Amino acid sequence: MASRQTKEFLQSEAAAWLADGIIEKTTHDTLCERYSFTEFGFAGILRYIGIIGGLLAFFGLVGAIAAMTGSAFVGALATGGIGYAAAKWGLRLADDLQERYSTSSKIVVTLGVYLLGASVGILCGSMGMSAEAAMNAALTVGLPIAFYLAYQSRNIYLLLLAVLTLFHWIGSWDGMLGRSTYAFSVQDPRLMWPAALAAVGVGVYHELNLYPETGRFYKVWQAVGLIYLNMSLLILSSLSGGDGMALAWVSFFTLACIGQIVVADRLQNGLIRGFGVTFLCINIFTRYHELFWKSMQVGTFLLAGGAGLLAFSGLLYYYLKYASVERSAS
Repeated sequence: MASRQTKEFLQSEAAAWLADGIIEKTTHDTLCERYSFTEFGFAGILRYIGIIGGLLAFFGLVGAIAAMTGSAFVGALATGGIGYAAAKWGLRLADDLQERYSTSSKIVVTLGVYLLGASVGILCGSMGMSAEAAMNAALTVGLPIAFYLAYQSRNIYLLLLAVLTLFHWIGSWDGMLGRSTYAFSVQDPRLMWPAALAAVGVGVYHELNLYPETGRFYKVWQAVGLIYLNMSLLILSSLSGGDGMALAWVSFFTLACIGQIVVADRLQNGLIRGFGVTFLCINIFTRYHELFWKSMQVGTFLLAGGAGLLAFSGLLYYYLKYASVERSAS
């Protein structure tokens, strides 16, 4: 989907082409309609609130019908039918040549795919399968469909949800625990970090070989992969966890952060660089806190830590500057 600046440029160019006699009036009107832009505004908020309300009412009606029949099988069929219809409708909207439904079509396709996956889970549950087995069956069916449709329709929303669901399936969860406490958990970080590293690799491959055909898909793979990679290594490197391998994980985590900075410098990738620098600082502060918090006064602790981070940032700055000069010279 073109940005507002791109649409403004294309509209001005279309007007110039019409004035120069390069295109006809009908072509000019078609181009202006396709690349028109409107502010979201209060009317847009009300429209989407109405759409959401209508969807909730429709789902409630379907749920009421399934409840009256007393059959989970009927509920699964209704959910799957709605999901199929929504996905098909969203793909049809995405084919609009004037791109009038570029955002709403992606949302409808995403909703349809997840309803299809939910219908598989409900159906498996009605057959007496355990909750875990039903979820595995739903993900086994739903995730390939989600990835396929995401790439077919270039749906970045669907891809993001599919990648997050994949990591949730591997073994992660998050949620609010109350009192503004947000919990993030990884069931097995030793399994999670290689999977996350593979996702980052997929993102780098997209950026180097598939861009711009796949749009910003590379950012989805890289961002989600980097979050789980660094969080898993941070969990494994905790010195307070009683793990005899903690020091080895600290070293590995530190090297991983430095590696992200170096790779980002080679690729000129600000996203990877941001994650590398951020988690390297988190790593340094975490180690500093674990080792010296109890043995220092608060003032001394903060002063020494601040001075150390300042010196580190200076060294990192000069390294990046030197690397940039070397690259320009070559």
